Parts: sequence; C-alpha cells; structure tokens
Amino acid sequence: MENRYYALYGWDYTRWDHAVLQAFRASAERCAPSEYKLHRAVLLSDYPNIAPDAISAEKAAELGAQAIGFPNAVVDCTAYIGSSPHPIWKVTYRVDFGDGSCTYWFVEVDSITGAVLGVAEKVGGHLFRSIVLDRVYDEVIHWVDDRPGAG
Repeated sequence: MENRYYALYGWDYTRWDHAVLQAFRASAERCAPSEYKLHRAVLLSDYPNIAPDAISAEKAAELGAQAIGFPNAVVDCTAYIGSSPHPIWKVTYRVDFGDGSCTYWFVEVDSITGAVLGVAEKVGGHLFRSIVLDRVYDEVIHWVDDRPGAG
C-alpha cells in the first residue's frame, strides 16, 4: 500500500496534504498488518477534519518557533492529528546553522488553545515522526525494537 501512495504522491509523506494523510490512514486500515513502522504509526493515529475553531497551521508554527527559540527555523512540515481533549498541530522545523549542518525540532501545539504541549529535538529517528504524535512515535519505535528477531 505504501508504495502505491509513494508513486501517486511522492515518497516524502511529510509533503502530502491533509486529505492524502486521511486517505492513507483509511487505506492502512483495510490492509493486512505490516512490519513497516510508518504503517503501524499511521494506524495508531487519527487525522480528523480540521475543526472550524482550530488555530491555523501558520499560527501553530509561530507558537512552536517561539518555543524552540530559533528565529531562523524553517517549517518543514505541519500535520493535524487527533488527540484528546483537542487535536494537535504537529510542527516540524529545520534549523540550519550556516555551516552545512542542521537539526530538526518537533513541536506539538493544541489546535484549540494554542498551548505548546511538547517540544523535542530529533536525535536519530524516522521521518514519520513528523506526522504522528510523539507518544505514538515512541510506542512504534519500541514495538519494532521489541519484536523477536528485530535488531
């Protein structure tokens, strides 16, 4: 299933729009269980329609940039992800240091209140962290590592 979406929308799922993420999740539900981390992470996530009273992705990005403290941070990805009590804007930033090196930051912002709920710097990891909540990412990484014969 993943390969079909890659062929249609490109391999970089952080660039897919919200409707494609919703369709990808629906497709994942109809597929057999997969050992792919992306597949499992998406199944543990929800991509609801954006609430009319939600702050914009741009506002979430502003709030997140303040939280990481890098004025030169570039928004690399935003994803609207279901959570309780409110959906979350997951904002991924790329911070370039001008010497060819960079780092990535992930910020989770409550889509209704604008509260910053989580900030994490990328240390290793996988690209799909940009489109799932950090708690889901952590669960999937541990699930993969704990499988018999993995690693």
